[in-house]
Amino acid sequence: MNPMKIMIITDCFFPSFGGIESHIHYLSSQLAKMGNKVYVITHLAKNDVSNEIIKDRYDNYSLIKIPGNVVYKFGADISLSYRSFKYLSQLIDEIKPDIIHGQSVLSFLVFQAMILAKRNDIPFVITKHSLIFRNHSLINSFLNNQFNPLSSLKRYVSGTFSVSGSVRNEIPFKTGKDIIIYNGIDKNEINPEVDPEMIRGELGINAENKIIGFVSRLIEKKGVYDFIELFSMLKKYKNIKGVIVGDGPERENMIKVIKKKGLTDQIILVGNKPHKNIGNYYQIFDLFFLPSKTEGLGIVLLEAMMFNVIPIAYNTGGIAEIVKNGETGFITSNVEDTCMLVMDILLKGKDVNEMREFIGNYAMGFTWEKIAANTEMVYRKILN
Repeated sequence: MNPMKIMIITDCFFPSFGGIESHIHYLSSQLAKMGNKVYVITHLAKNDVSNEIIKDRYDNYSLIKIPGNVVYKFGADISLSYRSFKYLSQLIDEIKPDIIHGQSVLSFLVFQAMILAKRNDIPFVITKHSLIFRNHSLINSFLNNQFNPLSSLKRYVSGTFSVSGSVRNEIPFKTGKDIIIYNGIDKNEINPEVDPEMIRGELGINAENKIIGFVSRLIEKKGVYDFIELFSMLKKYKNIKGVIVGDGPERENMIKVIKKKGLTDQIILVGNKPHKNIGNYYQIFDLFFLPSKTEGLGIVLLEAMMFNVIPIAYNTGGIAEIVKNGETGFITSNVEDTCMLVMDILLKGKDVNEMREFIGNYAMGFTWEKIAANTEMVYRKILN
């Protein structure tokens, strides 16, 4: 088959850390390995004042950053610049992509690319990664009624991708090419580079300690304060430690809350780490707790499972589509239920060894090779 020119538009990309950034990187890399020419278009960093387009290579695909005003909204840095329309138009004329893929339904940059794709008669597809305003009842009610503004996008879109069935259900129109493709994982990319004993030593955690892990951008909707509250309930069990990997706008306040609750000897914030180094931390976790209030799917859950770490998560979004309660992890409703479950496993010896053995193989069913192949298949159906 002839290679395609694929333009991927996103506000979310490295050095920001999160599931969407990882999704775009791995998908782009795998599509390029399949022989396609892939161009990821994003904005410059917030503190970069350049007025020039910056072209680079990232892994095996092209990375292009355009100038623009960047603000923090909806849990991500997004571009809100009218100038990006000019830069995108210039890049479309230069690259002449076969298809344009927007990576969000709440991105000004993606909307601009969508309009330009229509103007240039280029097929446009979009991926919906997250549940929108799920915790805001009034806004959620508005978005789900017959006047949903997202329904107006139908005339611009040739196909949609969703990372879970729950996310798909929030798209108020069908194109005939509407696919659920779960997030993926790549164990080779995050294989541990150092022994677990070394990581434990760096963190001051001895071999007798049990560890509950959390890997995410530190924003409120990820349930970061529920994670802290869990350790308030486990405070007397000094042999149970919490390790938080990631950074974000809630970090400073989290440090204050941890200190106020007297948990500085139990909860360790290691900060942001390159994604390739995340495996160093997954390998030392006994349990992984993701108390997200809203979650499209949660790549970190699959990554933890890949290391035979048992996930515990709230039943939100697409989480229950991969975490089958009692089979591939546990679903809880609140911090109190989570605390009881943690005590059963880590203190009372609840037997979860069979589950640990099973979830590693289960997680390997979610590979980027499969995801990229399915994505390319949809591209070609649209182009044909």
